[in-house]
Amino acid sequence: AGNKCYKFFKFKTTQTWYDTYLHCRAHRMAMVSPKTPQEWEHFQAVLQYRTKSSQDYVGLRTSESSSGAMYREVWQWADGTMAY
Repeated sequence: AGNKCYKFFKFKTTQTWYDTYLHCRAHRMAMVSPKTPQEWEHFQAVLQYRTKSSQDYVGLRTSESSSGAMYREVWQWADGTMAY
């Protein structure tokens, strides 16, 4: 993960994935999108420092429906790249 930086936010209320996504965007950040086995391993190691009752989201979502019915079951990262 070399040049990656992670920040955890603690919210007073339960947040949905989309709420969290919008929060990150409003603060000029992106949700974590680990794309290689090494990035996943590093991210999992970082997770051990969070509180046990926390909600954790990654930047993975299904493609927006405006992309057409053919792509609704395609997964993509919040940064717009496709997940394979």
